[in-house]
Amino acid sequence: MGVSTVAKSRKTNKAKVEIEVFDALVEIPTMKTGHYATRRLQASLDRKQCTGLRMVFDGLQYAGAELADGSQVRNAQDAVRWILEQVYDSVEESESNQSSK
Repeated sequence: MGVSTVAKSRKTNKAKVEIEVFDALVEIPTMKTGHYATRRLQASLDRKQCTGLRMVFDGLQYAGAELADGSQVRNAQDAVRWILEQVYDSVEESESNQSSK
């Protein structure tokens, strides 16, 4: 987990922030069923979930991540879109590699 430290300068009252950035590898089970895929999502998140989303969003912004259409990740919704694009692309790539064997 990334650690950030804050130290305030007494003279300027400005905070110095040091941030550690880590890559997280998460295995996600996926399955193509052919069932209806919804295009809308509305959810309330608990503290752990919203903190996790914030960590992903901040990391994507720091990395300058872009969505498939070339736009920058600018908010939490974009972060979720980016994650889902990565899942889709990873499954497609895996299927392509299996069929070429």
